[in-house]
Amino acid sequence: MASTKSSKQLTPAAKAAAVIISLGADEAAEVYKYLGEDEIETLSYEVAKLDRIPDENMQSIMEDFYGLCVTRKVVADGGVVYAKSILEKAFGPEKAEDYMNRVSQSLQTRAFEFIRKANYKSLASV
Repeated sequence: MASTKSSKQLTPAAKAAAVIISLGADEAAEVYKYLGEDEIETLSYEVAKLDRIPDENMQSIMEDFYGLCVTRKVVADGGVVYAKSILEKAFGPEKAEDYMNRVSQSLQTRAFEFIRKANYKSLASV
């Protein structure tokens, strides 16, 4: 059975579940679209385990989440270097390099994808 815990007793995964719950089902579904199968399973498990979170605990969780977003620029900073940094922390340098090679190939392929879709007469007039 799910239980009520203070924000300090919750694991990071449970706090992520609390944030997902606070979004509501429609917005949470949009977030899920960007997650891998393992992440979806873990997050859904945590959502199912959580019971009611007292308002003061939820406020604390949201403040922590906001602070993380602001101080680490979670949402604002991206790019290849950041992607590699995340992969290295998650999987180590060798596996990160493998992933980045695939990502780089995909980025290069997609960079010129618009040409394949363009009307050849329009391209000829340029």
